[in-house]
Amino acid sequence: MQKCSFSRNFTDIFQKKETLFQCDEIIFKSNYCIFHNPDSNGNGELFLRELEKKINDCQANKQPLLCIGYNFPKISFQKTYDFRIYFNYSTFMDEVNFNLSSFLEPVVFDNASFRKEVEFHGMTFHKSISFSHTIFNKTVSFDGSKLSEVFFWNSTFRDELRIAYTQFQKKTSFIGPTFFGDFIIYDTEFHGSLSLTRIICKHRLDIEDTIFKGYVSFSFSNFYREVDLTGVTFDEDLSFQSVSFHERISFRGISFGKYVSFNNTRINKPRESFFGIGDMSNAYFIHTDISELNFDPHIIWGNEKHKYKILPERLVEENLDNEQKKKWYKKARNAKENTQTKRAIPWQIKKNDILTNYRHLRENYEFNMRYEEASQFFIREMEIRRIYADTDRSLFIKKKKWAQRHFSLIAVYNIICNYGESYKRPLFWIGALTILSSSIFFVFDPCNGCSTYQRISEPIQSTLSDLFQTKSDNSILDFVIRVLSIPLLGTLFIALRRKFERRFRH
Repeated sequence: MQKCSFSRNFTDIFQKKETLFQCDEIIFKSNYCIFHNPDSNGNGELFLRELEKKINDCQANKQPLLCIGYNFPKISFQKTYDFRIYFNYSTFMDEVNFNLSSFLEPVVFDNASFRKEVEFHGMTFHKSISFSHTIFNKTVSFDGSKLSEVFFWNSTFRDELRIAYTQFQKKTSFIGPTFFGDFIIYDTEFHGSLSLTRIICKHRLDIEDTIFKGYVSFSFSNFYREVDLTGVTFDEDLSFQSVSFHERISFRGISFGKYVSFNNTRINKPRESFFGIGDMSNAYFIHTDISELNFDPHIIWGNEKHKYKILPERLVEENLDNEQKKKWYKKARNAKENTQTKRAIPWQIKKNDILTNYRHLRENYEFNMRYEEASQFFIREMEIRRIYADTDRSLFIKKKKWAQRHFSLIAVYNIICNYGESYKRPLFWIGALTILSSSIFFVFDPCNGCSTYQRISEPIQSTLSDLFQTKSDNSILDFVIRVLSIPLLGTLFIALRRKFERRFRH
């Protein structure tokens, strides 16, 4: 009897090679068997009976089920399957559900197409499941399921993808998929790493009350609509490297266990975006403009030991004198990223990156009239200028020499007035200078025959006259006091002016 004419090369992901599938079923209509018949709607019952026979044979003989290029009618998979199943290049013409089913071996849907809704509710995949180059034309939902490794490589979702109350036990990969509908995740746990890399999300991304126990990456992705992360917990590193947010983003109630990277990230609507994250000390924004982002008033930047000290500076500090890590980074310096965590590593961080980060934070907090925090970020920016050398060519940022750090003009500026942020320091130095010079005048220029009051008041008056440049005596002490008073009064004026300027700027 004549056999079906269908044949197709498919990739066996387990043997890692391309295999030719040649159908050996008997022709049903137009040179095709019941499984490859393009019009399966009118023959659904026959299709399901024949498929059940194949499933029973595979179960008995422990052989993989090859459903390569099948055209499925409306169908449900609601059993326990202990053999591999290949659905490569298959078309699911009607609704399909895998509710309450269990797959003990890997399942492959590569290059498959789902024309109607598909449900994965209350089911279990004990091994890997692959949806590479798969097209979902209608809603896809995972609800109350347990999955092992899952791969959505270059898949297309033309309608909503919804994942709820589901556990992903191992690695989950969304690499290069396109979402034309909403992408919603809530009350879900990811125990392995999650890659949402190079995705194109044309609609909303909404992740709520979800726990990520492994590394999470959104790198090189484009989000064209709103992104909302609410009540999400990240136990490991999180990366938004080279991500573009075209609409507003909302990060509320997020908890970070380790580092979060906004490296080369573009936020097109910063004034409409909101960061409601408790502690931002483990976040870094390299080559990312955050000057207009909305930070929650309750955000803190580190504990008392590292108050207002951003992560890039801490990373550089931790590795600056560690020779063992220097040797390791020298071996890896040609790599694009740390393959263990994909976080920024110290040899990638430049002095200007840290300065820009602090500058954006200062501008952000000044714009929102939070001047105390803005002042702290400006001080950190100036400290970087004082401590580190102006070179980006070395493997690590290098410290200036001890004398440069402590006796340069910028160091003196710090000592006198905390970089213009403290008016109390110049007042202290003015008071100290007044007491010291008055004591010298009292000892070396006594007023003979004067009353006690005059002996005390005249040195003070002489000192104040020198301080405010109203005295023209030419003694060495007068000259020294007049010279020292210039930076003290100048920095006092700068500090007071800055305080009033910030109060009335907006």
